[in-house]
Amino acid sequence: VTTAITTRPSPTLYALKTGSGKIIWENTRKDQPAIGGIEGPPVVEGDAIYVGYLTYNGSGGVCRYDLSGTLIWHQSFPGITPLSPLSVDEERVYVGLNDKRLYALDKKTGELAWSQGEFGVFVKAAPVVIPEGVVIGEKSRLILLDAQSGAGKWEFKVKGEVGAASPVYDQGRLYVVTTESQAYAVNASDGQEIWQTGVGAGRLESSPVLDKKTGLLYFGSNKNRLIVMESGTGKKVSEVDFGEAASGNWKNSPVVLNGWIYIGSSDKSFYALSASKSSSQNVPSP
Repeated sequence: VTTAITTRPSPTLYALKTGSGKIIWENTRKDQPAIGGIEGPPVVEGDAIYVGYLTYNGSGGVCRYDLSGTLIWHQSFPGITPLSPLSVDEERVYVGLNDKRLYALDKKTGELAWSQGEFGVFVKAAPVVIPEGVVIGEKSRLILLDAQSGAGKWEFKVKGEVGAASPVYDQGRLYVVTTESQAYAVNASDGQEIWQTGVGAGRLESSPVLDKKTGLLYFGSNKNRLIVMESGTGKKVSEVDFGEAASGNWKNSPVVLNGWIYIGSSDKSFYALSASKSSSQNVPSP
């Protein structure tokens, strides 16, 4: 079962069959005061589905459903709306709202555990839950917060802006890219730089993806290029130039699966490349 969403007179959550796309059930929040919708992907964990919603009167909230679509709890935020996708850990649900605060809600009850607004940042990217805490990014900073209290633990400044690109975490390291074509590896425990690489491929606005089998990082640029880097050293391995084949840019993250790289472009095309052959090359039209 997968979940999908749409905009209707009230925010609506759908459950679809993966094989056919047939609707299994739909759940509409009919008690919302204005037309609205659900933005960002639902988070499915165990027997729970978490979604953030907004309304056109400037309010929003977070809901938890079970896998049959029954509402378990609903936490509203009058006058403010979710800005980031949701993230969860064993105890809490995290969401950035448009009041420049990150909110942590109790997963079982929906009650507010804490909120953090000390850094005054719009949290547009999904918070990243790691063993060291919760990582948020906005403009020129990565920030690690304590998961229990929301207190700040460290800040790391980057060249350019992180934007809506979440960092990726692996074995004590955070990997992040910026709008000024920079890529970084950061020590998650203390926020110290491990390596920095100038990519030289335009704005980097898609979250990097790590292939743990090969140790390679993949991310796209607004110059129609797919970048491949070594996660251990920051060395650029290759650069796939889509050239005239792609008139759009790459703000979404690639998917690496079974030796293939899949990525969509703003030119309404979808591409698949062999990971073993992802070297500098021109790509034919889709």
